[in-house]
Amino acid sequence: MIRTWFILTMLLPATKSAEVQTGNIGLKNVLCTACETILNLVKTDESARNELKKRVENTCNKFKLLSLMCPLISRKFISETMKMLQVNEPKDICKSYELC
Repeated sequence: MIRTWFILTMLLPATKSAEVQTGNIGLKNVLCTACETILNLVKTDESARNELKKRVENTCNKFKLLSLMCPLISRKFISETMKMLQVNEPKDICKSYELC
């Protein structure tokens, strides 16, 4: 649970850094790596998975924060991510809109 929260808190700054340094390709690589790492952590820990879902939902509900940090992520991606979380399909998040 603590590891998951640490990864989540590092995701936005790391994403912004990758965007500045390497452009869109770097941003996608960072997001995919972070996504895969988080999913590997939470697939064996139900409470961590629920916490992740809750935090992602909160982030999506506060879209202006995400759009400030990661302007290349579209509202449609966020919307589809929310749908997947609501139907308990987090494994598909990494594949959305050719992110990976």
